[in-house]
Parts: sequence; C-alpha cells; structure tokens
Amino acid sequence: MKGIFTAILLVFGFIILDAQSKLDQAIDNLEKNHSQEKVYILFDKDEYVAGDQIFFQSFVFDGYNVSTISKTLFVELYDQSKNLIDKKTILINDGQASGTFNLNKTLNEDIYFVRAHTNWMANFDNDWNFIKPIPIYNPTSKKKLVLSETSQWTAEAFPEGGTFVDQVPTKVAVRLFAQGKSPKNWNGYVIDSELPDNKIQTFKSLDENIALFSMTPKFGKTYKVVIEDGMGNSQISPLPTATNQGINFKINSERSGIRYTIDAINLEKNVQNYSVVGTINNQLAYKAKIKSSNPQVSSLIPTKEIGQNGVMQISLFDEKDNLVAQRLCFLNQNSTNPIVLENSNFNNDPRALNSFEIKQNPENTSYTVLVKDLTDTDFNSKENILSSLYLTQDFKNIVKNPAQYFSKDANPEALDALLISEKWKRFDWAKVMAGQKPVIKYNLAENEFISFKARLALNSRPLPNAPVNLVFKNDNGEPLISQMTTDQNGDVFINNLNFEDSYFVNYFLNSNEKQQVNLTLKLKPLIETNITKLNFPHTRYELKEVNENYAVPSSIKKALTNAENYDKITNDETQIEEVKIIKKKSDAIKKLNDELTSGMFSSMNATIFDFVNDNQDAFTSLSILEWLQGRVAGLSIVMAGPGRYMPVIRGVEAGVFLDEMEVGLDAVQTLNISNIAMIKVVKGSTLIGNSILIYSRTANLKGPISKASNINNKIEIKAYDKPDTFRTIDYSQQKYKDLTSDWRPVLYWNPNFSNSKITFFNNDNAKNREITIISFDKNDQINYYNEILK
Repeated sequence: MKGIFTAILLVFGFIILDAQSKLDQAIDNLEKNHSQEKVYILFDKDEYVAGDQIFFQSFVFDGYNVSTISKTLFVELYDQSKNLIDKKTILINDGQASGTFNLNKTLNEDIYFVRAHTNWMANFDNDWNFIKPIPIYNPTSKKKLVLSETSQWTAEAFPEGGTFVDQVPTKVAVRLFAQGKSPKNWNGYVIDSELPDNKIQTFKSLDENIALFSMTPKFGKTYKVVIEDGMGNSQISPLPTATNQGINFKINSERSGIRYTIDAINLEKNVQNYSVVGTINNQLAYKAKIKSSNPQVSSLIPTKEIGQNGVMQISLFDEKDNLVAQRLCFLNQNSTNPIVLENSNFNNDPRALNSFEIKQNPENTSYTVLVKDLTDTDFNSKENILSSLYLTQDFKNIVKNPAQYFSKDANPEALDALLISEKWKRFDWAKVMAGQKPVIKYNLAENEFISFKARLALNSRPLPNAPVNLVFKNDNGEPLISQMTTDQNGDVFINNLNFEDSYFVNYFLNSNEKQQVNLTLKLKPLIETNITKLNFPHTRYELKEVNENYAVPSSIKKALTNAENYDKITNDETQIEEVKIIKKKSDAIKKLNDELTSGMFSSMNATIFDFVNDNQDAFTSLSILEWLQGRVAGLSIVMAGPGRYMPVIRGVEAGVFLDEMEVGLDAVQTLNISNIAMIKVVKGSTLIGNSILIYSRTANLKGPISKASNINNKIEIKAYDKPDTFRTIDYSQQKYKDLTSDWRPVLYWNPNFSNSKITFFNNDNAKNREITIISFDKNDQINYYNEILK
C-alpha cells in the first residue's frame, strides 16, 4: 500500500508518542506484516440462465490502492453444496483481471456463488475472500428460484466507543441484521428495565440497516432497546449497565477533519498519558499522546493532510497501552475523481445507434465500460466498486444495499451510525501488541506468478533426490533445458510461470531409455483451493417446486430469447467453419475412419482426430476430454464436479461412445490416451445426436501404432486463462438484422477500453440505460462514473 501521510499533533496538551514504546513497536509490526488484499468483481449482469456466458472484470486492491502485491487471481464458481463448477486462473495487470465463465445448459436452477482470491490472500482467513451469490435460471429445472417474502431478523444496540458512563450523553446505533427480506421502515424505543412501560427515547430507522439515537444514562440503571418491524414482530437488545467511572469517546465530522472528544469520569489522572492512534487499512495515519490532566480533551484529525479516502479506526490506549475505546469513521466521503462524458448522442428508438465520448484525461489510460438496460434491474441488492472498496470487503456482517452510502444523495449520518455498529477485524490489537504476525504460507517473492509442485515417479514410485531434465520451448520454438533435482519426496517445483493457455514440457532422466518408459511427472498447483471453512452468505431466494400456474419471470423469458438468438448466430457461423474443416479431411484420416467404424458410426460428416498419425501432444494430457477443449467449434468441456469433465455441444450434453458402445462419463475420465486411435465429434446426427466417439487401438485398428517414442515424455502445463470476446450486436450487419426480437440487458461491455468514443445499439425497448465507467489515475485513485441516462 502506498504511504499515508501521518499526522502527529503538536498543539498544547499533546506530544509525539515516545519512540520504542510498546505501542510504537506494535504499530511497526502492523505496518510491516499485515498488508492484506481485497477483490471486487464487476459482472456484466445480475442474473443468468443456464448456457449463458458470465463476463466479469476484477479489481484487486491493497487497502484502498491498486495492489502491486499479487499477479494471480483465482475466480471460482460453486454450487450450494460447495462443488466446484468452474475455475479461472487470471493474470493481474495493474490491479485488474478480466475473465469469462461459460455456463453449461444442464446446470440446475439455483443460487451459485463466485469466489475470488489472490495468491497472497491465500495466506489469510477465507472470510476475506470475495464471494458473490449469482442466480442462474433453467426453464427445464423442476425447482424454481423465488424471492422469499419471509423476514428473519435480529437487532443489536451499540453505544459509541463501546462505553456507557453516568450522566454523559451518548450516541447509540441500532443495527438490524436480516436474512432474506429486510423490513424497510422499522423503529423502536428505549426503556428502563425496572419501568418497562415508560419509553425513555424513541427512534426511527435511517435505512434498512441502521438507526441512531442519543441518550444520557444514569449510574446503575439497566436499559433495553425494543425494536419493531411494523409487521407485528419485535426484539429486545440490552444496553450495557451504566457505570460511574470510565471513558466516553465521541467522534464528529467537521469540514476540516475528524474531531474526537474524550470525557474522563472519576479517573484519578483523567486521560493523562493516554494515546490516540488512527489507522487506515492497517497503516498508521495519526498518533498523539495526551499530556493534559483535564477531564475533557478534544482535538482535530486533519483529514486533508492524510489525503486518503476510507475507514479510519481511532483507538484509545491508557498509560499502560491497554485498549480502552475504539471508534470507526469515514474520511472524505464522496470525494472520488469524476469521469466526464461529452458529445453524447442517445436515441430511444428500438435498435437505434447511440454514442458518447469519455473526456480525455492524460492520467487515465484504460477504462472498464458497462452499459445496461435497467428494465428488469433489482435496485434493492445493488452494490458497486465504491461500496465494496470502502465498506463490504472489510466487514463480515451483511450490509443491505451498500451502494446507497456512496451515492450522490447519501446520508452521511447513516454511514457514520453503521460504522458505530462495526469493528475492524482485519487485525486484533491484543495480538499485534503481543508481537504476533500472520503465518505466511505462500511467499510471493518466490512464487509471484503460477507455480506447481511436480512429483517424479518411476513405475508409480516417487524418485527422491533424482536429477531430472525439463525441456521448455520459448516463443521462437528454441528448447530451453532446466536441470533440476527432486527433493526427498520426489518433488520438484516449477515456479513463476507467466503465459496464457497451455505449455508443453518434456522430461527425462540421465539414464538409459528403458528407465524412461514408465516415468511420470504429475503436477499439483502450489496454492490449493480450500473451501472447508468457507461460508456462503444467505440470500433472499428460495428453491421451490412450483405448479402449472408458475409464471416465468419476464427477465428470464427475455434471457432465453437472447440465448436463442446467439445460438442461431453461432450455429450459422459454426456451419460455415465446419464446411471448411470437412473439406480438409486427409486421405489418412479417411482410411483410419474406414478401418475403425461401422454402420451408422461411419459417416465422415464429423470432426475427426487421428492419434495414430497425428496429435501426439494429446498423450501428455491427463484427460482426453480436457484435451478436446477449444479444438472443435461448438464443443465445450465443462466441469461436472471436482476433476470430472463433461462434453457439451451447442449447449446440450453430448453422448460418449467407446468403440461404438455408449458409456458413462466415468468410463473416459481416466482413459489412457496412449490407447486411443481416433476420436470423432459428431453434431446433429439423426441417429446418434451430438456425440463423442472414441476408438481404442485394440478395436479394429490394422495400421501402425503411434510413431512417437515412448521415452518422449510430456506434460501439459495450463497457466492463465484468456477471457472470451464479448459479442456486440451490430445492426449494420445483415446477420443481426434478421433477429425477430432483441432483449439484451447488456448493451455494451469492454473491460479494457482505451479510446474515447463508444458506440452501441439499443435493444427493442432500451430507454433507461445505466452507464458504469471505472478507471484509475496515475496515483491509483479511483475514477468512477455511474448514471442512468434516458
């Protein structure tokens, strides 16, 4: 994280903290050892249908600045049972990383979860990972997602600073925690436990999350807060018993900074020699030591000099460095740098062309741009990059509609009240004061990019302390030989791989050829996914069986229409490509096909892979289905479970045949590729439908076995995933003009826009268009634009 200006108060009554104090040592520990990253992902849509593509742009921060710590981002898609559906490994450039999930049409309708974390975040608690629930609909599923109308909630009262002292006016925040639907307008009152019929104070909610009131407690009294939701439900939250001795810690925002006031009640030296420490994202921003013996002291933290947006934790320590009070507050709310649009030309006619320009700023070189149709948008669950960066990614409690706190008409009092109810849990002062440091399992100095642990074995037995040669090829095809020695477990480490797609590596021993035949090298990612302690958040959705009167939501009907449009366009393009492929069939492939196939399987109207005369690289793959990924137009290989692949052709699960006998997926997951002679990918056959036909060498093969030498051992290393290209509808092209209907919710998407002018076409009903633009200047300060244009 870039350095924060540290304000040290030098006015009357305060002095600089003593060097080498216990508190200073703790601050030094905090700054040097507790850097933590966080992730925000902008999705192109809020909900999807099975068969959709999920486009996303990720932003990685070190505190409130663009992170320079990690280079690798892991983005995973899970179902409710924590089964991994898909995973993308993405290279981070300048704190940003874009990717795509291709959803299988066979996915059941349900809530799925996207999880994202960096290699550095793997050193810390999973609770700090980015987790986002995603509704995915499927019209063929028996159970349907419905919004829950039930409201289960709890509430708790929080005195400012955590103390409640006799005869001192104190702010109290009341926080409502809801699972499912939140009560919108809730209220409550305060009672004395001994006089429950007497309402001491009443209050109304500021929003669905928080309420605020002020009261003056009396010594020995026990107070309770009664919260009512307007639907006949109520709960009681007790307040701490008022004491006649202690500290009251107040915070108030002023134009020039944050003012804190400390009242000492019945303390011998009041707060003399107490210390005030302000930290922003685990970095020191302010410190002062109080020398005054007055019962009340007050001072101003100059936020302008600090020059940092974000949540500040202000902590008060006594003369023995014991923590006695804490308070969170927000600095410089709504001070993000603006993005300006100019030369805008918007037209509300169906399928009309629109355009606008981003006013050029020499400090901005790249933008993420999203234009959406808001016809079916649910504003109640909205979050944006500001609310994620400054709020939700640093607190574990659910905040409903967090974007409201950073909008143009935001209520600063509501955000301040919300922060009274929260605690900063990125670190624990007690542990930091004791000198504890995070346990770093993954050292990025050695593993900045993707790294693997590879186990070398001969006849399935590990080879410890054995020299092995790895042969890589550079971009020019020149071999690069790396000589390594396995450790006592038979492992070598392949570190810092920085490339996209796949890379093939040969491996061999310095010995005779017989020892190479059964030599294997199995890869394992150095950073493994750990979901055992991962908790997915509750959502407002329920999965229910519905009757014949169930009405499919309008947005889903439109999404299905869009999917049909894309399928039609893609199929037309695929058919053209398939004609080119079929014309290039060689005589050798035809001969092999004639030898291996029979009856209804013998057609040449297929994509054929010859493993006898070609495709020798396939022998290094762990799965033949995985090898097929990206090699056939219209064929996708998707994750059907951990380590289990499923072939999907044009959105429908394909049949699998082994030697012309239909088999299940399990039969081919571990099939030895060296025993395969030929594979045919058949699409749209009237007899066998969409199918993968696998022929083994022990079938009818009469020709020679592979020309490849058995000692030419290879492994395929898959590194970073490339994002798919977003399909933009262009009504100046004939293939789009023939579409009967257009209900696209996403009118424009570009995560790496670097020009000035943006053009896009309306759908059939786009009149309310939300434009979101995100960029960062040379100082890593966020530039953000979000407006609804009609």
